[in-house]
Amino acid sequence: MLENYVAVDLEMTGLNARRDSILEIGAVRVKNKEVEEVYEAMIRPQGKLSQEVTQLTGITDEMAAGGMDTRKAVTELVEFCEGLPLLG
Repeated sequence: MLENYVAVDLEMTGLNARRDSILEIGAVRVKNKEVEEVYEAMIRPQGKLSQEVTQLTGITDEMAAGGMDTRKAVTELVEFCEGLPLLG
């Protein structure tokens, strides 16, 4: 069993991974089987969120409008992971 890893959860702008984009990143870094740190980032989408996405995720257009650029969020996530294995 892994003692050190990062568990990652993504919310998307839809259900199609080829067409839709990341809306929110949540990650937990675990070392020695203990939660060491948590990472969260809201991503600013290109357009309006569908009603279905808002209902599914609880994320509104207003919440997402304050999000960051995808490239910045992913760069921060990579740094957060410190090269540890990822679990999704």
